[in-house]
Amino acid sequence: MSTLETATVKEANEEHENSGQEWRKHYRLVVAALLGIGLGLSPLPYYTLIVLSEPLMAEFGWTRGNVFGALFFITLGIFVTSPIVGYFTDNFGARRTALVSIALFAFFFFLFSFMQGNLTVFYGIFFLMSVFGAGTLPVTFTRAINNNFESSRGLALGVALMGTGVTGFFITDMTQLWIDEYGWRRTFQILAMLPIFISLPVAYFWFRDPKEEKALSLNSRMDMSVVKGMTFVDALKDWRLHVIGVSFLFIGAAIAGTIPNVKFLLQDQGYTAQMSASRFIGVGLIGLSVLLGRGLGGFLVDKFWAPGVAFFMLILPAVSCLIFLQGTNPIWLNVLAIAFLGIAAGVEYDLMAFLVSRYFGMKAYGRVYGVLYAMFAIGAGLAPGLFGSVRDKTGSYDTILVLAAGLVFVGALMLLTIGKYRRFDTFGHFVKTSE
Repeated sequence: MSTLETATVKEANEEHENSGQEWRKHYRLVVAALLGIGLGLSPLPYYTLIVLSEPLMAEFGWTRGNVFGALFFITLGIFVTSPIVGYFTDNFGARRTALVSIALFAFFFFLFSFMQGNLTVFYGIFFLMSVFGAGTLPVTFTRAINNNFESSRGLALGVALMGTGVTGFFITDMTQLWIDEYGWRRTFQILAMLPIFISLPVAYFWFRDPKEEKALSLNSRMDMSVVKGMTFVDALKDWRLHVIGVSFLFIGAAIAGTIPNVKFLLQDQGYTAQMSASRFIGVGLIGLSVLLGRGLGGFLVDKFWAPGVAFFMLILPAVSCLIFLQGTNPIWLNVLAIAFLGIAAGVEYDLMAFLVSRYFGMKAYGRVYGVLYAMFAIGAGLAPGLFGSVRDKTGSYDTILVLAAGLVFVGALMLLTIGKYRRFDTFGHFVKTSE
């Protein structure tokens, strides 16, 4: 065996060994992140509102546009709060931010059970829930993952972010079951208890970041002099940040706009409410596909250039939109379209976290991620209501599906322009560009 081959084998063995050590030391951190994200602001309101929308429309006389317009107020709250949450995460630690936010998120979710049909109240609760629950977004949990995983960072992010897929896979059927059994008010209360009795205690005991704890000084603020990466100001001046932001805005709008309306797209083809919410044929299948996207995407970005992986995985929803444009489809074709949506939804958050760590470092990770997430949230929050409004006014989703397909393709293409990964010293200077 040549010297080069020997070195390559040695390097591969060392990488495998390092990966194993990372998982043995920090698997509890990943589990806590999985549950915290899965029962947080990112998936829970979106997936459950798909099912809860029908009893709300029936009881209060609301339209689809009224109900899904609430997601705009989640967007507004996230847009305002994400950079602030990033600041607290960077300066006071992800664990503290997450614990407080989980409790507040559950409190505001519980308040939905007392609604009396006032849209202003409905929207107001969504806004406050997103403001005070923003610490349950991936920005807090992924910081700790990035801090403690290097060799298998992509896979660890993928597993942690599988929480959204687990939620999506189980929660739509469970929500429909609870509505049928107890009514929509009690269902909101049950959903609010999930983070209180599951993710909060697990996060309290297992969501601990040794590097974060070391960086926290006696006055409870992070010592940023020991953290590598670009400053927030320098990151804002970097054109790559703007390209990534616009890309995720487009992609977020297309994917998040389509997913909440999948149930109605299927019902327009003659599916029953139960079939369209099913985890094997309907909306619930998205959750299973998200799991696949998380695992596959995380594995691939550890092995290949992440923007290239992103391009091929994030254009899948464009195919989904084209399938739905055909009108009445055989079941297998609708299943394929839903699976493509879920796979892309499964890879978007971990790609965002991975790109921030590789192109901007960890010094201002929370704030940089917060800015990108806010951009993503603009599209993700506005699109569902827009989809519903177009359907209400035209009787068809065709126009908006064409637009969504175009946005996905352009957004994925933009990511191919951002170049190679970068490495930093403590002061944010580039020390090496990977090949």
